Amino acid sequence: MKSYINAASLAAASIAAAHANPVPLGQSILDPLGAPIADGALLFNSRLRYEYADQEGFDDANAFTLRTRLGYQTGVYSGFSLLAEGEYNWELNSGDFAAYPPPFNAGQTVVADGESFDLNRLFAKYQSEPFTAMVGRQDINLLNQRHVGTVAWRQNDQTFDAARFQLNAIPDFVLDYTYNWQVNRIFGSEAPAGALQRLHGDNHFLNATYTGIGNLTLGAYAYLLYFSNAAAISSDTYGLFAEGTTPLCPSYSLKYRAEWAYQMENSDTTAGTDFSEHYFHVRGAVIRNKYEVGAGFESLGGDGINAFQTPLATLHLFNGWADSFLATPGGGLRDYYVFAGAPLCWGINGRLEAHYFTAEDTGDVYGQEYGISLVKKFNDNLTALTKVSQYAGDASNGGVVGADKTKFWLQLEYTF
Repeated sequence: MKSYINAASLAAASIAAAHANPVPLGQSILDPLGAPIADGALLFNSRLRYEYADQEGFDDANAFTLRTRLGYQTGVYSGFSLLAEGEYNWELNSGDFAAYPPPFNAGQTVVADGESFDLNRLFAKYQSEPFTAMVGRQDINLLNQRHVGTVAWRQNDQTFDAARFQLNAIPDFVLDYTYNWQVNRIFGSEAPAGALQRLHGDNHFLNATYTGIGNLTLGAYAYLLYFSNAAAISSDTYGLFAEGTTPLCPSYSLKYRAEWAYQMENSDTTAGTDFSEHYFHVRGAVIRNKYEVGAGFESLGGDGINAFQTPLATLHLFNGWADSFLATPGGGLRDYYVFAGAPLCWGINGRLEAHYFTAEDTGDVYGQEYGISLVKKFNDNLTALTKVSQYAGDASNGGVVGADKTKFWLQLEYTF
């Protein structure tokens, strides 16, 4: 009888302790896995945008869109974590703009923010001191995004179904390798053609960087693109770069970058297409506090038919905000540009850019472009932006590069 009384007393004490010290949400049965789930973070982002686009020869476009993302990132358990995020982009005035490039645009200027409901990210991550691995659908922004990036300017991100590995076991040296089998493009889940929605491939991205020499970073890369449903943009690219910052005098410094790359066809390139093109890019900026003034020169080789292409890049960062050179013309491209950035009144940051474009093979003038952007960050969550860009094309070159283009944006973004 005494043993029964002791057992009952122990059970009552256990129940009382449980009520006095409740188990945190997500633990109980899942403990110890419950703690990382309960310690995770809710992800939310919403961006409301108006974009006006006027391209010579096409009807004007007025695009009102609202992009919303909702996701969850777990805490870390033995180095492992998970992230899941959905995305919906809503065309608030569907029909007043063309969301897809020709031949789907019906005579309207393209604003590539089509309606889409998609799984934006879903990946598992393992991180330790010398090694990081990420497997699943993820954002990948490599180096300055000239070759691989998420195109975060557009409402629908470009994401990658991939396995990515980073090794930093050697001091100041990082090796970054990605195997990518699918690219989920910016045109979204409702795009009218398969290759506009997804690029299927057998792609390899390899980067190596060394930062052990003062403020200098040295790097090398290889991007091997094998697309089963887009043979025309399959290629192998190899490159080298150096970038850094050096003091000039008290309060002033010089930020610089120099890059060279070589691109050629591979076994998946369109049959009968043989090419080899070079890429050069140099830029420098004088910086004082938050003020910046700089200039650069970028050259993408072309032979009149084939040209150096970067189909997975965040292209809006390069060759002007009007996006007249999302594909390099057959004659290649030379971009001579200047830029300046400065803090203005009321907490607004301003930036100016000017570009002069010519053909790489002949030197013929494509056109020039001017742009200005203003950004106001109200707090850690809310940011407003307005931006305008005008491209004046040389009509003698015809096509897109010869067409005048004006773009204007007004947007409000909230993130937590």
